[in-house]
Amino acid sequence: MENYGEGFLHKQNPKLHVSDSVEHEAKRRKIKGEEVSQKPAERIADWLEVIKKTHTGHREDPQVMERIKNYYHKEHVIKEEEIPESHYETQRRIAREQGHGDIEVTDEMKKQLAESVIRDQESTLDNWVNYFSSPDSDSYPMWVKYWAFKGMLKLSTFDKEKHVFGKRDKGTVAPFPDLNREALAYVTDVLAKQVNKEKIEADPENPELKKLLAEANFGKLYAYAIEKVTPTGESELENTQGEWMKYPQNSDHMPLVRSLQGHGTGWCTAGESTAQA
Repeated sequence: MENYGEGFLHKQNPKLHVSDSVEHEAKRRKIKGEEVSQKPAERIADWLEVIKKTHTGHREDPQVMERIKNYYHKEHVIKEEEIPESHYETQRRIAREQGHGDIEVTDEMKKQLAESVIRDQESTLDNWVNYFSSPDSDSYPMWVKYWAFKGMLKLSTFDKEKHVFGKRDKGTVAPFPDLNREALAYVTDVLAKQVNKEKIEADPENPELKKLLAEANFGKLYAYAIEKVTPTGESELENTQGEWMKYPQNSDHMPLVRSLQGHGTGWCTAGESTAQA
């Protein structure tokens, strides 16, 4: 079987196969007397298999999952000392605009504000870790989960007017992006098909989508999908008229996909691969 997905990751990051984490897995396999490939895609595939076992092999063990999430918190959540002074100045301005006067932000208030920022980042990051570790995402190949997760870590707030995500840096206080399962399913589905050289049923001739797939930038594709699958107005959300449709398992999945895309259901079955599963 061709490792198209792992080859894609290598193309995105030519040094991934010699990174510390991948090298560590290669050394572990060598010590155990197992064959260690020198091909980048195969080395990445072996490493991703370990990540898969680590994250999905202990779903029923809260302590293990807590350790996994704590690791990501340590790596990616802002530290109190990294919160820029401008954040506290913004809180002062907001308080003034709300009629509370020109308040002084004491050290105790700064600590409380910092704790709030950290909690929000931890909880929104946990949403992604929980989902990618759950059976709900088992239909996604591991390489596309890795690509999406790494891409998500670079994103800040979604600008609804500009239809883009801001970039996250060490001093970003915003929470991690909302997890929109429907948009994520759409993105992972079209990218996986592109990488695996399969036919893309959803908007195959859309020039904007073609350009985004060529760039393979998660943030841009996710923003595109959010706009594509989100209702245009509240009236559409409030509309409950319709009819029940049954889609038997193992039947043609595309009618289900087409019926959900563009309606902002938040259901991951809006992605073709997930619907097919």
